[in-house]
Amino acid sequence: MTTKKLIGHVALTGGQNDEQRNGPTTSRMYLASENRVPLVRCANTGYSCFIDRRGRIYDAVEKEGTHLFVTGHKTSKVTLP
Repeated sequence: MTTKKLIGHVALTGGQNDEQRNGPTTSRMYLASENRVPLVRCANTGYSCFIDRRGRIYDAVEKEGTHLFVTGHKTSKVTLP
């Protein structure tokens, strides 16, 4: 039996600026690439996105060119290694 892996990250962000809200996204990109597994990040005021196993963001919740304080949801295909 083969085990498939995926990292899920739910962030309750409360930073006061873009750097504080996006910093955790950068660390999650490294986490995905180090472990070679995809990651789905969901944040209440930060960047909700899909990160592939190479650490690249390939899809995100955005509205009118911004990803902070956006109400919505996103469905995307996640390829498990």
